[in-house]
Amino acid sequence: MMKFEEGTKPRPKVLGDWPQHILKGFKEWGYDVGEAGVRRHAETPEDRAVREKAEAGMRSIKIRMLRTAKGSPDGIRVNEYKQGEVYELPRCLVDIFLSENWAEEIK
Repeated sequence: MMKFEEGTKPRPKVLGDWPQHILKGFKEWGYDVGEAGVRRHAETPEDRAVREKAEAGMRSIKIRMLRTAKGSPDGIRVNEYKQGEVYELPRCLVDIFLSENWAEEIK
């Protein structure tokens, strides 16, 4: 019998050792699950379109702040963006600042 350090668990060595709900999750996320292991499907044109749309929303855009405002570029930390300063921020945050007229886009 193998011994493990306290607080560690053995990792499954073959697919048969993985719980069925985990394997089902891999299949739902678009992975091939077979005897050879778990592999990602080849990207289809539809997958590519979805990925490119998501990446477009993550691209950074330069803006100049028209007033001081707080915002979260990643949904975790909150930063203060000062009036008159130029920032390069994610599209999702830029859209909010532009819609509220708190910033202007720099082309």
